[in-house]
Amino acid sequence: MKNKEHYCLCVFYEDIITRPKEEVSRIFNAIGMNLNDVEHSLEALKTDSQKGQFGQRGSESVNVTETEFERVDRWYKHFGVPANSNQTLEEMKKIFDI
Repeated sequence: MKNKEHYCLCVFYEDIITRPKEEVSRIFNAIGMNLNDVEHSLEALKTDSQKGQFGQRGSESVNVTETEFERVDRWYKHFGVPANSNQTLEEMKKIFDI
């Protein structure tokens, strides 16, 4: 990944959902926040701040059309991002070398 040296942490939504306490702790460590606040922050994850924009929380349904996915893929290609909307999480993590 280009300019990887400028980043201190890579976080994936899927990891936050499957391991919230561990991931929030990693984020707090990376930005120097007090780990005593992790539990309080986990409470915020219980609320859907996106108000169902991308589907009902906990469901596999997505409110994004195939046309929108294609648009994102075109932007990825335009900017030289080695990703596409059909990649698995593991494939995406390989791009970031994590």
